[in-house]
Amino acid sequence: GALLAVPISRIAGVSRLTGLLSCLPAGMAEMATLARDLGAHEQTVALIHTLRVILILTLIPLWLGVAGIQAAAPAATGFVEGAEILAVVLLGGLIAAAASRFGVLNPWVIAPMLLCLGAVAAGFDLPLIPTPLLIAAQIAIGASLGLRFRLAEFRSLPRAALAGLISGALLIGVSFAAFGWTVARLGGLGPETATLAVMPGGLGEMIASAGALGLLPATVAGFQITRSILTNIFAPPLIRYALARRGGA
Repeated sequence: GALLAVPISRIAGVSRLTGLLSCLPAGMAEMATLARDLGAHEQTVALIHTLRVILILTLIPLWLGVAGIQAAAPAATGFVEGAEILAVVLLGGLIAAAASRFGVLNPWVIAPMLLCLGAVAAGFDLPLIPTPLLIAAQIAIGASLGLRFRLAEFRSLPRAALAGLISGALLIGVSFAAFGWTVARLGGLGPETATLAVMPGGLGEMIASAGALGLLPATVAGFQITRSILTNIFAPPLIRYALARRGGA
């Protein structure tokens, strides 16, 4: 992603910082929020990340069909214990609120995710989130991204769209050809699950796609969560440090 920052920024006609945030393999909402905080072009970042996710969600099912790979039927939604879901939401919200005071990027996603991961690792059998809530959450994420766009700046978006398609194709190609094969070989996973696990898309979108395609959502979630946490923890302070050094030079 970092290697693409300069050429993508030139194609889109934006700053190198905007190009970098557009190409990092992190979540759409996280990078768009970071772009706003750092003074980068928020709409360009949101558009390029959105296009990359659209490419992934289009190409992966197409590849599965062309390759004749038969994914398992999606798992049925189990019985939902309302009290347990409520407890996870409340406790996750409290942890996220505390984390936000320490400048953690997008703690409202990271904190509940880590809470559930820790609970499962400790042996607790957590219930599934009901489908209507999942749909509502995805609608909210999509709406929050769409509301970042402004009509006055639409003229610059065609160049950003071209940059998004180019960077998306390159990142997806590298993930598919190199990382997917490596993970499948070393992890003993099927090629379809391994490929989706290493795709540079949004965390929620990749996990939801795994469930919809009948792959292994837990495995995909493990890879995507690790990548998301590493990017969210290390990328913002490194970028801010680089900007501070440039400003002080």
